[in-house]
Amino acid sequence: MPETLHAIFVYLWKQKIFKKICIGICMKNIIFIIIALVTTTSLQAQHLWKISNGGLKKPSYIFATHPYVSSNFLDSKSDVFKYFNQTTKVLGEFDSKDFEGIKVIQQNAFLDGKKSLKFFMSEEDFRFADTFLSENAGFTLESVALLKPQFVLELYYEQLARTLAENKDGIFLDAWFQWYASEKGKSVGGLESLGEYLKYSNDTTSITEQVDKMLNVMKKNDAFKQLFSTEIDEYKTGNVQALSQKSNALYERNKQRAAVIDNEIRKTTCFITINAATLTGEHGLLKVLESKGFTVTAVELKK
Repeated sequence: MPETLHAIFVYLWKQKIFKKICIGICMKNIIFIIIALVTTTSLQAQHLWKISNGGLKKPSYIFATHPYVSSNFLDSKSDVFKYFNQTTKVLGEFDSKDFEGIKVIQQNAFLDGKKSLKFFMSEEDFRFADTFLSENAGFTLESVALLKPQFVLELYYEQLARTLAENKDGIFLDAWFQWYASEKGKSVGGLESLGEYLKYSNDTTSITEQVDKMLNVMKKNDAFKQLFSTEIDEYKTGNVQALSQKSNALYERNKQRAAVIDNEIRKTTCFITINAATLTGEHGLLKVLESKGFTVTAVELKK
């Protein structure tokens, strides 16, 4: 992994409160797990787009990722490296070198006043959730009880994703591309700082409502796992339109991301990796880039 990420993990591991929740969790993924929440043109089987014109000397590319699909997926999309190699910089969802963002993560991930989830849950519900996570995720609620429920769920989602055969190995895509870029000597950056990323992805509902959502996922786990698997299948088959989100907040976020992209691709060629759910539709990033005068063209990928 990039040295910058390694340094982040070392820093977090030395924090006693964070060390407690990291037991049994894959350290090489933890930053991306905690901050990446399960959050694209109408073409089917689409994962890559070319950004050209608009005054650019050379094109840049956008690759749609999914937060719970690993780099093994690229075995069926090896043609992507032909375009990756034409660029000099990788832009991920967030800036992995943003060490100040670690403070933001801690401020957002943990309950206020060092409270435990036991404070917000009945003894019966806590025991149920503790047993559920022990049996289905390999860690207990007790070990992560200082986290907000939304982040407990994120840890569960990561473990659930790892039960899929195609995800058992490899690093999740956005993190993998940043690692691979560093291995190939490319520069790495982000569309947002960690603080900006969390501002948009943080659950603003009350802790009680987050607890209710967490318990609902656990109590209806079979149905949730089916939905979880279906969404991943939609991504893998290239039906990214089915994953697209629509909100004014997303539109404003994409305008800010497009401004960053505009600035970066005028300086150098970029390979941009971003959650498929934010790409298509009237509020999607692709439309926003087109409104800035760029031509955004779907690129067919062969194995």
